[in-house]
Amino acid sequence: MAFMPVTFASDSLQLAADLYLPDSTSTPVPAVVMAAGFGGVKEMLMPPYAAALNEAGIAVLVFDYACFGSSEGEPRQHMDLDAQQRAYRHALDYLTGRPDIDRSRLGVFGTSMSGGHALALAASDTRVRSVVALIPFTGFDSSGLDPSVLDMFEDAAPPPGSG
Repeated sequence: MAFMPVTFASDSLQLAADLYLPDSTSTPVPAVVMAAGFGGVKEMLMPPYAAALNEAGIAVLVFDYACFGSSEGEPRQHMDLDAQQRAYRHALDYLTGRPDIDRSRLGVFGTSMSGGHALALAASDTRVRSVVALIPFTGFDSSGLDPSVLDMFEDAAPPPGSG
């Protein structure tokens, strides 16, 4: 299984991605966008899934969110959930601009935090025709958490009753 490193723009930053194209198939091919879960990068967990999808004739774009891995963005390891969902949309934009990708057969795939993003995207973007969400994170009750835990999230509100 081979991949080519590519980049695409999201919110004025260049995001690093690996594009896995099937070896022997006619084009255009269906494609799936993937990103790692909470705090992960594209080299973690995603390559075996990309390989399995490639064997089935499906292209895969695995990317790092802004501020993570090889993608641009500061501060590093900063979680911005809205920007991460926009990045999924921009990854779909990138794929639809490629002549070797069938824009009518696009999917999203995520685990943990990115599984929640995949579900949200599938519900709101008509380009998405399939979704895989493994152990999706879809929210939590933050009322019992120390407010400092939520500081890593963009626009995180303090837990009720904490201030």
